[in-house]
Amino acid sequence: MKWHQRSSSIYLIVNPVAKGYSKRAFDSLLKNLKEAFDKNIEVFYTTKRGDAEEFARSIASEGGSVILVVGGDGTLNEAINGIANTDLPLGFIPSGTTNVAAKEFGIKEHYQKALRQLLEAEPRRITLGRINGRYFLLMAGAGFDGYSVKGVNPKIKALTGKGAYILSGTKVFLKDRLPTVEVGVNGLTYRATSVIVANASCYGGRFRVCPEASVFDENLDVAIFEGSTRRAMLRYITGIVTGTHLRYKDVIFLKTDRLTIKGTTHIQIDGDYFGLSPAEVETVPKGLNFLMPQ
Repeated sequence: MKWHQRSSSIYLIVNPVAKGYSKRAFDSLLKNLKEAFDKNIEVFYTTKRGDAEEFARSIASEGGSVILVVGGDGTLNEAINGIANTDLPLGFIPSGTTNVAAKEFGIKEHYQKALRQLLEAEPRRITLGRINGRYFLLMAGAGFDGYSVKGVNPKIKALTGKGAYILSGTKVFLKDRLPTVEVGVNGLTYRATSVIVANASCYGGRFRVCPEASVFDENLDVAIFEGSTRRAMLRYITGIVTGTHLRYKDVIFLKTDRLTIKGTTHIQIDGDYFGLSPAEVETVPKGLNFLMPQ
């Protein structure tokens, strides 16, 4: 018996200002859901940051059957923070700017196609990351990542999508000299200007900083970038685009279930700004019951 046959109700958390959101397409999806299932279907629309987390937590506390998130990676992250470590299944219909989670799990970036995939999906327990008490699904990035995401202009993001991240990253590259932090992993300490902690292999789209990272692994994959010059940063960026960074001697790759970042730098998680280090990062095995496409 499929999850939707076992569920007494379906809750949708929708971000109507996500870059890929289409009211017409969503109305059609909702119509199809109501026609296909004799279920209680409720829709919650976000209006500000934090709404998706609050909605998800409320649904979980009231004994909801399943949540479907219609939005981007940031909306998905919020919902996860509302229901982590519960049995409530969570599905994802992507409509964001980059939709890294969709690319990671092979979810179609089309409402009806994604829904058809979800109807055949089964809940699977997957690993989450947690940084200073907040959960992430895909990655946490400190240094260049954090500065770039912090600098994204919301108005430019609404107009250009990924272009806003490229513009902000270019400004960071040209203007900012990144601070050095200390990264503690497996009893050793490394000095770095940027650190990427991956719980999934896709990064910034289809790039793969840590190609072996997986939500089915109970460890996190860590990439530590030691270089501090602008020339080194340019080499890292081009290396990630081409995949050659995996051979760089000043990029260290490790697996661990926990790490620390000491010093002060900016951090992003799942593509949204998180805040400043210091930070403690750890894995949360089986932390989410996710509707995984076949």
